[in-house]
Amino acid sequence: MNNTGKPDIAVIVPVYKAEKYISGCIESILNQTLENFELLLVDDGSPDGSGKICDEYARKDGRITVVHKKNEGVSVARNTGIEMAKADWVCFVDSDDWVEDRYLEIFDECKNENSVVMQGILYDFENDRSLNKPFFEYDNACFGKKEQDYIVKYNVLGNGCPYGKLYSKAVLDRGKIRFRKDISTHEDHIFVWQYLQCVDNIILRKEVTYHYMRTGEETLSTRFHPAEEYLRVAETLIKEMDVLRDMMGIEDREYLKKIYSEFGLDQMMKAITNSDKGNYRDVVERARKEKERIKEYYIPGCGIYKVLAECIKMNLPAAAIYAVMKTYRLINKR
Repeated sequence: MNNTGKPDIAVIVPVYKAEKYISGCIESILNQTLENFELLLVDDGSPDGSGKICDEYARKDGRITVVHKKNEGVSVARNTGIEMAKADWVCFVDSDDWVEDRYLEIFDECKNENSVVMQGILYDFENDRSLNKPFFEYDNACFGKKEQDYIVKYNVLGNGCPYGKLYSKAVLDRGKIRFRKDISTHEDHIFVWQYLQCVDNIILRKEVTYHYMRTGEETLSTRFHPAEEYLRVAETLIKEMDVLRDMMGIEDREYLKKIYSEFGLDQMMKAITNSDKGNYRDVVERARKEKERIKEYYIPGCGIYKVLAECIKMNLPAAAIYAVMKTYRLINKR
């Protein structure tokens, strides 16, 4: 426990349509072995009973603060929590997930303003726990972000989950790092990558303490994303990855192919698949700007992405590429 009167860590929980799970989430946080924390519950205009449940817990425990706001999406909800935090350190938990009792204690043991701390994450299948498996799992390790062998071994750039990590509030404020409000897919990955740009070291812990629940329920991040949004996501991911590649000195071509493909180029192809007759020309032409990167790095995530990538590499007209897309949609409707 610190001697400043401030909480050691702020736990930020964005809440939306979570009345079936929010009690379990809150209970897991209240049961932490580290007791000096603040729990910030941000009710993002949830239409069910989630907000009322949060208020009931706040009346029982002074460490809990609840804010009720209109629905603006997970990014604004998390940003609201960051702004509210009194602690020097923040972490995130989603409202339908839960954490084991040493989640905060492990973070407290490792906190360092020039580092990001990562713990393991478990896929937890509500209906069949025999399917449970680690999503990310590490050894205990500490290394600089320019140590390529460790970056690749532990796939540091592949873990864009905002939870299971500890962040310095000072670094977030100094770097003006917040979740993007204009996108609602991969906004968390962009946040994590921007944070990595502002620290020098990565601290990994072997404990798998975060349970990512696979429930099939609607959450803050389950929604359709139009072509324009996927373009913004793809262009931002590519831009941030370019910065990290140069900053970290990553030269491993296979790893670069993996990261650029999964986080940037796949989203570019998804933008094309979600385009329509009103915007397909703009979407295709913006994707075409990445032709050389597609040639050098892209490993398509599925068959239609491979077809679209070949169309771009062949420099086919936008109308021809859109015709390919329409044919694909017709086939998949059968």
